[in-house]
Amino acid sequence: MSKNKTHKKRVFTWWIASLIGIFILLALVYFVAQYVIVARTNAPRIQIADDIAWKIALQLEKNGKIEPISSQITQYDGSATPAVVIYGKDGEVLDVLGIETNNLSNLPDGVLTNTSDGEKNIFSWQPERSIRSDWVVVSAGKYGYVLVSLDSIEIERSTNQLFYTLIVAFGLLSVAITIVAFVQYKKV
Repeated sequence: MSKNKTHKKRVFTWWIASLIGIFILLALVYFVAQYVIVARTNAPRIQIADDIAWKIALQLEKNGKIEPISSQITQYDGSATPAVVIYGKDGEVLDVLGIETNNLSNLPDGVLTNTSDGEKNIFSWQPERSIRSDWVVVSAGKYGYVLVSLDSIEIERSTNQLFYTLIVAFGLLSVAITIVAFVQYKKV
């Protein structure tokens, strides 16, 4: 094989390998960054659920009743404030913050009973056609359960922005690598 054909074959191989390498690297960046976005967004709300569950257990242990967590009920509209629902051990609603009580009647079967003491479960719930939310449920021991909404809208927005940013980055890097490969291809 001539030196020219060998050179062109090497340039072509380098070009393909570079594109594949960049794709794999950006895919890894996406998956790691997506995990970080979800963890960063949900961690405070999971902590809220843990704190409320602990306070409920403490209040019921001391007083036999819980203090209201809500001063007023507001309709859940996807705002940054998490919705909170406190259920008794038998599934009765004890207190609500940030969601209409009529939306609570169709909680998916097993959400409460499948959460053991000290465990957390995360689930998606669509109580109405216009409302879809992710929730964390935490057991308050023998006293009941705490549900806190997770910010799925913010997670979707952030991961979509990340995805489109990485697509643009892949496109720009692909163009740059193609230009370098083309210049090298024409050199000999």
